[in-house]
Amino acid sequence: MPDSSKDDKIIFIEEYGLLIIKDDDLIKEFNISGDRVNEKDLSINMMNGLKEKGNLTTLTQTDIDTLYFFYNNEMDQPVARCYFEKIPLKILFKKIHEDNLTISKLMPMAYEYKKAIDKGLPKPLVVENFISGGYKYNGFLKWIIMALLIILIFLLFAYYLYIKY
Repeated sequence: MPDSSKDDKIIFIEEYGLLIIKDDDLIKEFNISGDRVNEKDLSINMMNGLKEKGNLTTLTQTDIDTLYFFYNNEMDQPVARCYFEKIPLKILFKKIHEDNLTISKLMPMAYEYKKAIDKGLPKPLVVENFISGGYKYNGFLKWIIMALLIILIFLLFAYYLYIKY
């Protein structure tokens, strides 16, 4: 359910990380190409700016620091803190599938990660699955395709033997 009313300038659908901008002046101000934009395509600064204009909840400095802590420890490309807030999420978090690049999915995981690291515990399994793509079906699909290919090869070989003998 959207987090807004009919009079709001921005409708935010948190589940999908989708911002629907109803005000043409905001589209021009933030240099956005259309009236719909995903969180993954925005930098933290742009996201906070848009949400602030739409009277929606923004990320606090603590939230951003926690997200940066997670990024700095888990992603392969180090980025200076001063640039972190200016780069779109999909560029920063390349190891994470784009379906998971919403603040509503990233923030709880980043807080859980930081809490575990601060206590000296191993990285939480949910974080490992989140980064490795454990929540996607691609791995399972690959195994099914591989099994079907093996069966097909076996059937072709059996057919070859049947014809030959």
